[in-house]
Amino acid sequence: MIIGAILIIAGFSNKDAKKIGSSSETSSSQDSKNQESTNEFKVGDIISFDDKEVTVTNLTRNYNTGNEFSKPKDGKEFVKVTVEIKNKSKSDISYNTFDFKIKTDNGVLESTSWSASPDDSLGSGQLSENGKIKGSMVFEVPKGDKNLSLKYSPSFWSNKNIEIKL
Repeated sequence: MIIGAILIIAGFSNKDAKKIGSSSETSSSQDSKNQESTNEFKVGDIISFDDKEVTVTNLTRNYNTGNEFSKPKDGKEFVKVTVEIKNKSKSDISYNTFDFKIKTDNGVLESTSWSASPDDSLGSGQLSENGKIKGSMVFEVPKGDKNLSLKYSPSFWSNKNIEIKL
């Protein structure tokens, strides 16, 4: 029974998500004629995905935690990514820092760095209908990596995900 449920929900990818605007645009320019169906997303794109709107609002390379004990390893740097999630469904949804990983140029998926947790950390919780949350995550990546992307997979039981070029 569980295996059948997993197989039913497993057929979703970037192609099912679409850009509906940009965080730098005004709401009047976000009408239906500007909606794009694309597999390429970038910082500032408002992405309609799985009854949510997801936007990477800010990216900080060489992020300094302000904590003398929280330093990246040699050859690495901290990257701070700020996201906003809006619930567009009729029911409550969950959000969690663990839903996000950063993909390096070598294809390695890195989880958030707990030693560099920012004050505005995304954390985890629930969003009610039309609720929204904005928060940040810090990742430790190879210094100067030019091909970073943020991978958002909101369910452990599904391969539904989007990838946003940083």
